[in-house]
Amino acid sequence: MLATGRKTTNYAGGVMESQFKIADRLIETNASAIHVNGDERRIDRMAMKVLVYLAQRPGRDVSRNELLGEVWEGRAVTDDVLTGAISRLRKALGDSASAPSFLRTLPGYGYRLVADVGPADGTSTGGSGVHVPRQWHAGPPLHFATGALFGVGCYLLLVCVILA
Repeated sequence: MLATGRKTTNYAGGVMESQFKIADRLIETNASAIHVNGDERRIDRMAMKVLVYLAQRPGRDVSRNELLGEVWEGRAVTDDVLTGAISRLRKALGDSASAPSFLRTLPGYGYRLVADVGPADGTSTGGSGVHVPRQWHAGPPLHFATGALFGVGCYLLLVCVILA
């Protein structure tokens, strides 16, 4: 428990609120669920990690490379993986790409969470927002390029072994 007395859980290498709100949507990280008007909508773990990462930075422009590097922790994945996660989040939140209330696409750059983030119990946090720690892993941030270079290196090593 944090000093606030709210329930927390280990999630993606850090401690965070197990429940918080984005606008009027209740987010349950343990269950990977979003509650919309009493309806529970389940999402996959990686989509939840994207949502939590953006909720840690409400109103901030977050690049695609930052999301790919931090959420997928340097694993070599394509932009399509992130695009799919954002699409699933929009569907679960009841959001629209053309008229966003939650997730705004920043063409050629990334995404921004435009809705308010707060505690699940509705108490005031003194303007600081909900406590969703920014720590995903202990080391310095890994970026998509690191994972891509690792993949290329493995491919070249494999080619060398085959040709030898």
